Amino acid sequence: MTTCQDCGCNHGRRSFRCAVCAEAVHRAQKRAGSERARMRGPQHTRVCLDCASEVRRVGRAGPVRARCDVCHQRRTRQVVETSRLRQRAKNLEEARRKERIRAAEWRAANPQKEAAKTRRYRDRHPEKVREVNAAWARANREARNRQYNRRRARLRDACSPGVTAAEWAAICEQFSDGETTWCAYCEKPAQEIEHIRPILRGGADSPENVVPACVSCNRSKGSKLLLWQWLGRGIVSADLEVA
Repeated sequence: MTTCQDCGCNHGRRSFRCAVCAEAVHRAQKRAGSERARMRGPQHTRVCLDCASEVRRVGRAGPVRARCDVCHQRRTRQVVETSRLRQRAKNLEEARRKERIRAAEWRAANPQKEAAKTRRYRDRHPEKVREVNAAWARANREARNRQYNRRRARLRDACSPGVTAAEWAAICEQFSDGETTWCAYCEKPAQEIEHIRPILRGGADSPENVVPACVSCNRSKGSKLLLWQWLGRGIVSADLEVA
């Protein structure tokens, strides 16, 4: 026999309570659950996160939404539009990637046409090309150094005789007053070797094609021809092209 913990009677059930007390406890728990469900029902509200209006539960099950119907619909449209824009940007990036691959393959298959197109663009937009190249050189110094080294290698492999130290000293002596070597194009001290006919235009790295120049003149002239493209700058030695 077992003694009920509520009423103290003896019963033969394998439980702490007799049948009467167990039924009473079950009914009490059911009433408490119904009361909690009623409190969670349509009367339970919260404040919308966007417009601060009152949001009521629809039905007796499930949590209350964080936003009212209007704000919920607007947010849903925003999420859908954001997803659409993200997918559109992804598709655009994929299309650009394929276009870059196609352009690279075309350039590899048509090097002469690509070189001619590049020369035409540089002739039409010299200022823009200069600005872009300067910005790229500042942001990619290591790559710029590698480019310079490749240019030096092309000079060595292009059957150019080159300029020895003695030949360069003789050339600088023609532009020197005994103490300072002056730029061949202006009245500033010379600091660099300048090719009269640029290497990109078919000029050779030879004593007949080099003169001392300052940094500003050498950068300004660049790959331009002396008479046809750079004469209007007011250079000093205009007869160098003829020579």
